[in-house]
Amino acid sequence: MFEWSFTRLFSRAQNTETKAFTQSSSFQARSPRRVLWLAFFLLGGISLGACKPPDEGFGRIGPIKKWGLDLKGAIHSQPVVDADGTIFVGTANGRFLSLSPSANIQWEAKLEGIVLSPSISPSGVVVVNTHQGFIEAFHREGRSLWKHKPRQLLFGCPPVYGKDEKGREVVFTAGDLVLVAYYTKTGKPYTLGKDLPLIFSCPVVGPDNTLYFGDRHNIYAWDLKTKAKRWTYFFGKRMSGPAFDRSGNLFFGTTDARVVSIDPQGKFRWHYLPPDIAKTWKPASRPTSRATTAAAGDMPRPLSKKELRDKLMERIKEMMKKRGKKGMRRGRRGHHHGHNHGQELSPYEKTPAFGPAKKKNYKKIFPMVWPVVRPDGDIIAVRYDRGVYLLTPQGLLRRFIRQSEGSYRGHPLVDKEGNFFLGSRAAYFYAFDRDGKLAYDFFTGGETSAGGAFSPDKKTIYVGTMGGHFYAIHAQKQK
Repeated sequence: MFEWSFTRLFSRAQNTETKAFTQSSSFQARSPRRVLWLAFFLLGGISLGACKPPDEGFGRIGPIKKWGLDLKGAIHSQPVVDADGTIFVGTANGRFLSLSPSANIQWEAKLEGIVLSPSISPSGVVVVNTHQGFIEAFHREGRSLWKHKPRQLLFGCPPVYGKDEKGREVVFTAGDLVLVAYYTKTGKPYTLGKDLPLIFSCPVVGPDNTLYFGDRHNIYAWDLKTKAKRWTYFFGKRMSGPAFDRSGNLFFGTTDARVVSIDPQGKFRWHYLPPDIAKTWKPASRPTSRATTAAAGDMPRPLSKKELRDKLMERIKEMMKKRGKKGMRRGRRGHHHGHNHGQELSPYEKTPAFGPAKKKNYKKIFPMVWPVVRPDGDIIAVRYDRGVYLLTPQGLLRRFIRQSEGSYRGHPLVDKEGNFFLGSRAAYFYAFDRDGKLAYDFFTGGETSAGGAFSPDKKTIYVGTMGGHFYAIHAQKQK
């Protein structure tokens, strides 16, 4: 509108003879009116241009898409939204951005490494990790509060928050098998205790201010006030972080494809086994001592924590080199949704959301990833490269949704009615009703590996892609 109005006015001005500028007082009397009309067109055009929503990426603005932006870098980050609707998201080339609900960039910070999923503390501090081992806290208006590099690598776990014995807020995350913790406001280190086990899962703080984290076999419940272990539950396999229902019961996905529920005291409630592994599944045996298995001289020397950590770091570096040598991948309809830049490829993309796993076992077993509990108590569990399981609160299968193309990715989003939303490797974003029927799908043009986030009113979903596009999508398809 602005360009069209300006062109018409400019062409008319050129066709007006020079005598028009030397006319009598009758023209001079009308000139203020013409100036007012010109100002109207200019201001009106500028206003319309400023209010027009951006339309970057795939799909036109319409019944599903509200707007889209090209952030010029793969998005491995699950966005987070504060109570005012401000969106925080990061990219693989180190950009960390604050966006308004209308897609305006409010501020931007340059971080070192792939920006992972941020989170907002109860006190309003925004904390974000990068894969190169940095953790940084920001004021909501963009001012950096503190920054540390506690590890060589931090996992893609969103930082979580709890309170110490004096009620002070603490932020927790995980890096190369070690728990990382700081006081949120000051950035001073927080020590939970000595001789903590190596961590192979995302840490999670429960409703009762208990910290949960897992090693290769067990889940630990750690009391933040007493800095002591409350209980340990043996899984025998690695597990995701827990989801919680209203009674405080915990639900986990495991690398042997189970969904397991235990109560707040760490007692077994039930587990669900998919039919394809139920006949062959065997309970894992607890690790036995050296003396009960063989003579001491016949057993290999056990690795120390440092040696285990070094081996993991070597494995991750090898994985990143292999990922960097691979070229662009093509998604559905021939659109690119990857980048041919080694520094933009995540070491977590080919591994479960809760830590590295051997490639051959990972493809064979198809683990359950982090489950979600709906308001009605049902559990939604995504099984990698298989589909979605809807389970009752008692662990019975209500419905199985087999993926048609490309594995479902990211953390499921659930609204208050029980509708849920999932991204996929096939460059589509899916919406399902509470019964598991497809409500709509939206072609994003890139893999939505990280998952999305709701606006405060739950009417809009924000999701990013590996192709660098960031979308605002209607939660309910508009007529």
